[in-house]
Amino acid sequence: MRTTLKNPTGEPPFATALNLAKVLKVPVAYFYCDDDRLAELLVQYGRLDRNGKSKVLAFAAELSSVGH
Repeated sequence: MRTTLKNPTGEPPFATALNLAKVLKVPVAYFYCDDDRLAELLVQYGRLDRNGKSKVLAFAAELSSVGH
């Protein structure tokens, strides 16, 4: 499970988040996500190649247009 990283002045410096993301092999957006399901989606998305990412985006667009 993701934890929120904070210091007394608010969010950690962005450079720190970038370094952590690189070491943990997750997108930096993961640390700023307030929804655990979306955070998991970000991790999975980050593991995809360009083609896989295009497919996910197309599928999401299709899902969001259903019923509208």
